Amino acid sequence: MKLQPCARRLSLRIAALADSSLLARRLCAVRLLVVGSPAYFRAHGTPRHPRDLAAHRCVVYAYARSPETWHLRHARHGDYAVGIKGPLRVNNAEAVLPALRQGAAIALVPEFLVWRDIKESRLEAVLCDWQAPPIGLYLVTPPNANRPARVQLLMDYLAAKFAKPPWAMTP
Repeated sequence: MKLQPCARRLSLRIAALADSSLLARRLCAVRLLVVGSPAYFRAHGTPRHPRDLAAHRCVVYAYARSPETWHLRHARHGDYAVGIKGPLRVNNAEAVLPALRQGAAIALVPEFLVWRDIKESRLEAVLCDWQAPPIGLYLVTPPNANRPARVQLLMDYLAAKFAKPPWAMTP
């Protein structure tokens, strides 16, 4: 029996997935953090509440569900949505890193992009009691259940590897 070519494919997707015919296996949650450089916060102040973000220079991520609005949740204070604006609009999360490191703005970014910068004090996370809805890291495959053993082994390896993501910081 010859396998269909699509039975050998898989992808990693980082997003809040929309419905599709593809099979998705969630490997882990990906937190979104509000971050900026120490120099930015010295020059512009540190936001203490999400409402403060309206007065800051923020990066707009073009592919977000609502690019000019950040939604944050606090365990005690509930949900808060704030309109943001800023000097930079990006469609690739990695494109924002140089601007953040240079102190041009603050951004809401996936933890895996900035965990080393935070660890090495190039960037700081703020509003840590407030959480944006997490996105996920998914393993996405065609709906065909006939997978070669090597593909299934890779899927199982990735599931084990990301059970505790290397970038995950304690909240």
